[in-house]
Amino acid sequence: MKGLRLLLFACSFCISIICSAQSSYKPTNKWPYIFEKFTPVVIHHLTTNGTSNVEANICVDDGSLHFLDDGTILQLRTGSIAKVEFGERIFIPINNYLMEVLVDTPDGMIVKSQTIKAGEDGVDIGFGMTSSTNAASNFDLTATLAFGTSLLHSKIAEAAIEAAYGSYLDVETKIYFFVNGYLIPATKKDFTETVGKDVANAFLKENKIKWNEPASMLPAIKLLKEKK
Repeated sequence: MKGLRLLLFACSFCISIICSAQSSYKPTNKWPYIFEKFTPVVIHHLTTNGTSNVEANICVDDGSLHFLDDGTILQLRTGSIAKVEFGERIFIPINNYLMEVLVDTPDGMIVKSQTIKAGEDGVDIGFGMTSSTNAASNFDLTATLAFGTSLLHSKIAEAAIEAAYGSYLDVETKIYFFVNGYLIPATKKDFTETVGKDVANAFLKENKIKWNEPASMLPAIKLLKEKK
């Protein structure tokens, strides 16, 4: 019994170490990817309606898909993608940027973007992308795009070695409603502006929405579909 307890403790300790290591991962300027490693994915192609099985990752700088071809990092044109399956996690292209689907309903979706954060003087250059006017304190668009493109046609083994010498990127996560082709920030402010103050107040009295919990936002999707 004592041996079993020790074994269970050892297993739980190892799991905690693994989870801690995974949760501590952050993209860098030498490895600007959402995932720590290139992993097996299924790509659903928009143009051919076919699928491909490759190892891939997603850049946080421009939302593009990088995949491996015989150990070389290549990029797939976002406009040719219908969706990408990273295990149970689904990513779809929205405004030429791959975003993760958190909730999918017949009326619309709730999606998540992960992008390099702009400073206080950041300029919005489109959904999921921001650029700072102060290059000294943040990254301008040219510098941002260079992170991912600089790895293209590199060997994965060489890129992985260089990744250890990178500087952490300040990555920002944002949640959106995606309804009728429109991308709406999933915040009380943007929801109210979209449906109108009176409608929003009445709706929020009847529905307990927690803006940091996508599952609680389900009732809002139907209303947005009617109003947008």
